[in-house]
Amino acid sequence: MPVNLNDFLGQQLWLWWLIAAILCAAAELISGRWHAAALAAGAVGGMVTAVFVPGQFWLQVAIAVAVAAVALRLLRGRPPRTPGVEQP
Repeated sequence: MPVNLNDFLGQQLWLWWLIAAILCAAAELISGRWHAAALAAGAVGGMVTAVFVPGQFWLQVAIAVAVAAVALRLLRGRPPRTPGVEQP
């Protein structure tokens, strides 16, 4: 009996999200910048969505983008204050 990986990987989108999260985490370890960590967090959000709502790919993408945007904002934070300069 031949095994068709297209059927398996097409139905298991959470696995693609997991691979994306691992690759982004590896890129984070190599680069040392926080952008890849935010993308990895977004991929984890997409993976969790894929587990609970497997048929809605666009919902998975939307949640992944939203989680990545929030993670980027949290990881980036506010710029440090400069002494003697009035902040707006």
